[in-house]
Amino acid sequence: MYMIALQTTRVNLIPLTEADKTLFIELYTSDKLMRKIADTFSVPDAIKLFEKTLLLTQQPKPTVMRWVIKHKESGESLGIVGFSGITYPDQADLGIILRREAHGKGIVVDIGNVLCDYVLTQVAISRVRAEFHHENLITQKITRKMGFGEVTPHPCKKDYLECYLTDPKLG
Repeated sequence: MYMIALQTTRVNLIPLTEADKTLFIELYTSDKLMRKIADTFSVPDAIKLFEKTLLLTQQPKPTVMRWVIKHKESGESLGIVGFSGITYPDQADLGIILRREAHGKGIVVDIGNVLCDYVLTQVAISRVRAEFHHENLITQKITRKMGFGEVTPHPCKKDYLECYLTDPKLG
């Protein structure tokens, strides 16, 4: 099974379940959170995306993996993180969306390192890709800290950049 619980020193990463629907909709319908990620979803579209995501995470060899980020001490849900576009054994695309109050807490690099280490070593994916808008300077900084390679223009999306990670940082 690919979807297992993981943890960092400050958060637990729990596989997405039906109980996380409200959180998912809250995050993906927020104009503020989505502004440098993608177009904001309407509530009906976010519900459809949640249902599709949940179904894909439950496949024997999932093409999407999503975890809810929960603060270890408070149990508060801080956001959602995971991989999409998984092509075995070639590549997985890393993505994260956090509630505003979880921004600036320094947890993203730790979460990313744990997940990338897991997918590169345990799932045996060859590389992890990060894609982001060129104005998203925070993501550029985070991918550098995580050891991703050179940032290059996205070949198909204007104003987007991408970079890759091929070596586990923790393992």
